[in-house]
Amino acid sequence: MRKNRIYILMAFFLGVFFILFLVLARIQLFKGSELGRQAIASHSQTVSLAEIVRGDILDRNQMRLTGNNKVAGLYYISPIMLAGVKKEEQEALLNTYSRQIGAAVNMNPEAILTELKKSRAQKAGLCRFSFVINSQQENAVNALGIKGLFTYPVYRRYDPNGFCAHILGYVNSENPPEGISGIEKYYNNLLKKQTASDQLISVFDAQGNSIEGLMLKIRKEEAAYKNSVVLTIDKRIQSLVENIMDETVKKGAVVVMDAKSGEILAMASRPNYSPYELAPSSNSTDAPFCNRALSPYFPGSLFKTLLAAAAVEEGLVTENELFYCEGSIAVDEEMSISCWQHNGHKSLNFAQAFANSCNPVFIRIGQRLGRGKILTYARKLHLSDTAVTGFNNNQSDAQISINPGRRALANGSLGQHGIMLTPLQMCSLIAVIADGGKWKSPSLLSYVIDQNGKRVYPETPAAEQVLTTETAKTLQKFMLLTVEEGTGKTAALPGVSNAGKTGTSQTGRLDENNEEILNTWFGGFYPAQNPHWAIVVLSEAGESGAQDAAPVFRKIVAGMTEVLGMTQ
Repeated sequence: MRKNRIYILMAFFLGVFFILFLVLARIQLFKGSELGRQAIASHSQTVSLAEIVRGDILDRNQMRLTGNNKVAGLYYISPIMLAGVKKEEQEALLNTYSRQIGAAVNMNPEAILTELKKSRAQKAGLCRFSFVINSQQENAVNALGIKGLFTYPVYRRYDPNGFCAHILGYVNSENPPEGISGIEKYYNNLLKKQTASDQLISVFDAQGNSIEGLMLKIRKEEAAYKNSVVLTIDKRIQSLVENIMDETVKKGAVVVMDAKSGEILAMASRPNYSPYELAPSSNSTDAPFCNRALSPYFPGSLFKTLLAAAAVEEGLVTENELFYCEGSIAVDEEMSISCWQHNGHKSLNFAQAFANSCNPVFIRIGQRLGRGKILTYARKLHLSDTAVTGFNNNQSDAQISINPGRRALANGSLGQHGIMLTPLQMCSLIAVIADGGKWKSPSLLSYVIDQNGKRVYPETPAAEQVLTTETAKTLQKFMLLTVEEGTGKTAALPGVSNAGKTGTSQTGRLDENNEEILNTWFGGFYPAQNPHWAIVVLSEAGESGAQDAAPVFRKIVAGMTEVLGMTQ
């Protein structure tokens, strides 16, 4: 009997030890890593390496348009800076540090002292100053030899030079930041939900003292690209366009579109602004915040593309019909309109009239079509549409309005009075011609990535055949002739066949020399034989489309050919 009790007791203790073994094994094998992370987290502080913790905005190839500008940040660990210093002596030491750091980074020591005191009051161990520094300042800081003060990369949200600024927009300084303009504003509710980023961690002991050397960078991979916006923009082409505009276009806009999909590959406006220097731009008279790609202008002779398409489609003109240009045309008994070729083009067929942008011929074409038909085709080709998939472009002033009367019809036929269109709308028209008469809604959004990592695609209007293929091909021939023999010869590029149309529009405004300010255009596509990309260039205050806008188009085509590797 006694033996049985001993056996039962031994079995009980063995069972208890076995259960404890299983519990310990579970903790060690399955929960050890998690418990270790929790232990470290309870004795650690983190600082995000991102300047602004917010969802990413990406290009079509998932290349970052935000958060990709690495610069030097200045970090500090208060417990190390003040280690061994008596409480009554800390104030004097912080004042000394502030003066030294201020001299090294060329900043007001009082601002630095304010940040140091704030972190001490909040008992924050690891902190980063609110400013970034250049390489020279970084060397000066490191030379100070202040313990607990160090430099480490920080990823600024925007390019300080304003890359893609008119598309991305910017945020305010609130916590969390709110989008003020552009994509930042339009998708604010999605982007502000992002909480993960690269982080710098400092580990502290049980007494709250920093453990030197236990500092590392980690990445929350599981949250990568969640709550993000993926645009149709191609960062390579956007960079190319902006660099060319910085050299050639003081005021104006460029739009590059995939003619087969309606996707916007690049959209830039000048003058530009930096999201980090808003005050100077706010005081500028050149309106740098204005996105000129989405702002209405008189399109001038670029509007003749619509008239030509409508007249050919209606059978009101053939490419070989002959006209005669004397240098002007009488609109009524009191008004005549000159051709830009003051002596006239003399005898020429319709294809040549288009290629040479002959005003008298297109006023006659406008008279054949009539006000109603021009407005009908503008609607049919969606030229007056302002919608952009995935973006609110606020094109409230864009319009196609032709008043009754011969004078209004003549001016409207030349893309002047009553015709106010944006570079994006004109690019959409060029894309219709390039893609065989098919219209697709312009799109800036590819998809968004929600908080679960799921791609959510926008609803897009169905493509429409708004011109016959034959009419579109006829217009393609006209535009090719324009570059080969007409006003667009300055857009020609050896080895790359492209096509287009020049435009020069009157503004009714005078410059300091009392001469009228002209806006200049070029809209075209390439490759000419297999059109794929549509491009529109607007250059304000120029001489002519041939002189100011067409050479910009040529440089963009040359750059895109190099980047994309397609010529024909």
